[in-house]
Amino acid sequence: MLKLINIVLPAAFFALFGLAAFSQSQTLEIADPELHKIIQVFPDAASPTGAVIAYNPSKCQQIGMACEFLQMHEHGRIKLGYQPAKAGALAQNLEFLELEADKFAAINASPQVVFAGWQFFRTGYAGLSHESYRQPQLRAKRICEFAQQVGNWIGPVPCE
Repeated sequence: MLKLINIVLPAAFFALFGLAAFSQSQTLEIADPELHKIIQVFPDAASPTGAVIAYNPSKCQQIGMACEFLQMHEHGRIKLGYQPAKAGALAQNLEFLELEADKFAAINASPQVVFAGWQFFRTGYAGLSHESYRQPQLRAKRICEFAQQVGNWIGPVPCE
């Protein structure tokens, strides 16, 4: 019995501590109906990651699950070190950061969310006009290729 307590209790403690540490490192998402973009990262000194992800709920409703892809992309950017307060300092690496954030989303989102993100970029943003997504068809193809590499793709093969 003592051996069981010596093994189980520390394991339970570390599991709980690990979950707490994980939850503390998450970036908060907030709905902002006044946001002009679909989604945007803002600095937040109170956040453990130094950022908060704001999204426009009505625009997200318009694009459906593609919004979840964009949210996952933003989480990827933050996880990769993007800090909105220092965005100017990252200008030279921004293209690489965007590519890696797309890879993060393509790997970590559900296959349905990845497919919705792919459709969003492939078909012209579901009718929304946003200049920030340069070469959307190439981006859609990259998202598909990233997801295919890890078996997270449910769309057409080969990637279009």
